[in-house]
Order: sequence, then structure tokens, then C-alpha cells
Amino acid sequence: MKLLVVDDEPLFLELMSKYLGSLGYADVRTCTSAQAALDAIASESSPFDCFLLDIKMPGMDGIELCGRIRARPEYAVTPIVMITAMTEKSYVDEAFRAGANDYVNKPIDRVELGARMGMVENLVAERVNSSMLLRQLGDASRAPQAKVDFGAPILLEEVDGVIALSSMENYLLRLGKLHLYSNAAVGIHIKNVERIFAETGGGEFMDILGEVAQAISDVLHDGESLLSYAGKGDFCCIRSRTRNADPEELALQINDRIARGLNALLGDDVSLPVVSIGKAQMPRLVHFGDATDLIYRAIDDARAASNPTSGPARGTMPAKRHAS
Repeated sequence: MKLLVVDDEPLFLELMSKYLGSLGYADVRTCTSAQAALDAIASESSPFDCFLLDIKMPGMDGIELCGRIRARPEYAVTPIVMITAMTEKSYVDEAFRAGANDYVNKPIDRVELGARMGMVENLVAERVNSSMLLRQLGDASRAPQAKVDFGAPILLEEVDGVIALSSMENYLLRLGKLHLYSNAAVGIHIKNVERIFAETGGGEFMDILGEVAQAISDVLHDGESLLSYAGKGDFCCIRSRTRNADPEELALQINDRIARGLNALLGDDVSLPVVSIGKAQMPRLVHFGDATDLIYRAIDDARAASNPTSGPARGTMPAKRHAS
């Protein structure tokens, strides 16, 4: 893999190059500023496979740099790992909202760095498949025939506040108990998603998911929330536990926005999406699993809300893809 590491400390860059080299990553480029990194990105003939960015740098910081990289179409889904000594939750939240996939803390531990790079390699493999799909969807002649995996946790990157499911899992896993308890998870389920999937082609199904995600973001996104699509019509929103609201009222608002956005666009042969919302799920004080359980409890509850007589559809949840 071709890596770019950005930090304003030359000695740290030297250490990172040494650690990454010992882990088998020989193609490592370094920059001492965000602007130098943008110049290097613009001048490279072949793209980078991963970025490792320090958050705290003079001038443009790593969070802004992350957003600038994400804004380039060729790097819309490239793994970005933040490297930081900043422990405040606000910095972590901003980094993930800007498009980061993971972060590691200074001082760097070689074993932890190896684990994070293992996650990066998995993401790179996923992104290859995602990029192939996006190229098909971007080709008007091939979009209707593009194959979309119904159960895949697709990244709906054009919607504000939406991050990859794996990034949401990493976010929760890195928060620690104290910060985790300040969050709640809200699940959203498209009740008629199987019918819509059967009625549409790959490109149209993706467009509908994007409209649903936009409606959810319009209602739930407050500049601090994070939203992910988990596949099979399931979304999860991580937001402050203090921002609690009635699920039925939220569902009415979201469904109204979906109808206003899609009524004029869908043909008579395509159903209008209708969502259900579960109750906000709080982290458990005594917890024997990992933090990502919060996501799947929220989705379970949203599915139960779509069919109250059947109870949670626990046997049909998307498979967890835990970070290393």
C-alpha cells in the first residue's frame, strides 16, 4: 500500500516511517504540513491508499485536511486514520464527521498501530468493491444493471453527517466508557425495503437510500450526530443522550420529508419508502460485550417498531464487522 503520513514534527515522521516499515509498509511518504500534503496529493501520478494525519498542526489542522481529502472524488472512500495526542471527545467527533475512519493516540504503540493498519487493509479491500460499484452507477448506461448487495453497509457519502458503518463501530470502540455514556443510538428501518429493492435497479435503489438518508439527516442531524447505513434498510444514528424525542413523532417528520423529496421522482411502479424508528438505546452500565452492541440494539428496536407484534428480528441483523 502507498501511505501518506502528515505531522508537523519531523522526528515523529521518522519514527512512523520506521514503525510502518517494520510492519511491512515500505511505500511511505511524509509531509510536515497540511498544505504540503495537498500539494503532494495533487502532484502524485498514482493515488495514495491510506492517509495518517495528525490533528494538531499549525495553520490548517488535520481535521480540515481530512475534509479536503474527502472532497476529492478519488479519495471519497480512502481510509483516513487520525494520529493525535488530543483526548477531548470534541476532537474525535469532529474527525469522524470530517470523514476519518479511525484514530490512534500518541505516543504511538507499535502493536496498536499494527492493529489499526490491519483494519486499513480490510477497508482498502472493501473500497475496491465499492469503487467498482460507484463507477458502474456513475455510468448511465450501466447504472440500471449495477448489482447492489441488499445486505451491504453502503456508504452514502453525499449526505452530511453520514459515515461508514465500520467507522461508526471504530468511533464507539475508541470512546471509552465515560464518553460512551454521553451517547445514545437511534435505529431507523425502512419497513418496505425488500419491496423497493425488488422494484428498482441498482442505481435507483441507491438514489432512494440517499433520499432516505437525507431525510433522516434533516430531522436528526444537529451538527454533532453521526449516521450510518447498515444494509437491509437499516440506519443507525449516534447522538447525545440528552437529545431524546418521541420515536413516532420523529418517524412522522422523516416520512413527511421522504414523501416531499420522492413523490415527484418515483414512478407508479416504485413504492414510497416508509420508515419506523426505535426508542433511543443507552449504553449499559454493566456491559459484557463491546460498545458496538449499541448500534445493533438500536436497529433491533427499529425493526420491532415496524412490526410490533413480532418482536425484534434478531436473527436477521447485519453481521458485525468489528474493528481489529
